[in-house]
Amino acid sequence: MRLKSLPYTFKRYGNYYIQIRLSDGRSYKKSLSTDSYREASALMISIIPHIPFLKSLATPIPVFEAFLSNLITLERKAARNPLLAQQQQIIVPTGILTDQWSTNAEYLVDSVDLRLDPSQPKMTLSMEASENGSASGEMMSEKICDALTFTWDIRLEADAPTFRDFLFNRKFYLKQLHEGKMQIVAALELINEDRKRGAMTFKVIGDGTGVLPKQITLAKNLPQFNSDFKELSDYCGESPMRFWKDYYQKQGKKFP
Repeated sequence: MRLKSLPYTFKRYGNYYIQIRLSDGRSYKKSLSTDSYREASALMISIIPHIPFLKSLATPIPVFEAFLSNLITLERKAARNPLLAQQQQIIVPTGILTDQWSTNAEYLVDSVDLRLDPSQPKMTLSMEASENGSASGEMMSEKICDALTFTWDIRLEADAPTFRDFLFNRKFYLKQLHEGKMQIVAALELINEDRKRGAMTFKVIGDGTGVLPKQITLAKNLPQFNSDFKELSDYCGESPMRFWKDYYQKQGKKFP
């Protein structure tokens, strides 16, 4: 039987290891502390979006190490307590959330029906919903990355729905990884969900970044998603460098 493979991983003595070639020629290797394909796959879903930042060394290796250790710890807790999520679970449709979302309506004929405002900033959201209805996904825009320069993990997240969410608008939170913990930097409400067309609209109700528009409408699988994702990934990877160049320039000093 052919063994299942995962990108950026290899197996040694039965356990999965992550392996990434860095921009300076070194090879980064680290055990995922599991021999389970399911657990390794779940870990890699969260790890892969951050690999470009580690490759370019925009994310320092010790910072990535801390992120990876926390991620492995959380996965172990989930594996040891499989009934924990089930005890809080309610029946909710999660298919609407799991997908690639963006705001760029270029090459789209029905952008008006999707309520995609052309004045919106270019944004992407790679969302994944779990069986209990909780959701998490990497969110990017130029302004978000510039506002949250010193983190490589920026996510839009929502807890598993409760009966309150059937009565009031569901809350989502924009979070950044800060000092080893996910820190809330903005709060949003889901005010419209068009499952037929694959679109959703958020109202920003609290914004610690100061850069979010008052309302954000995203749609599924738009034609420009892949190119937008690459463009924003490249831009965000260079945000720390731009910050320091600007800092030195304001100080009247030469950037090293």
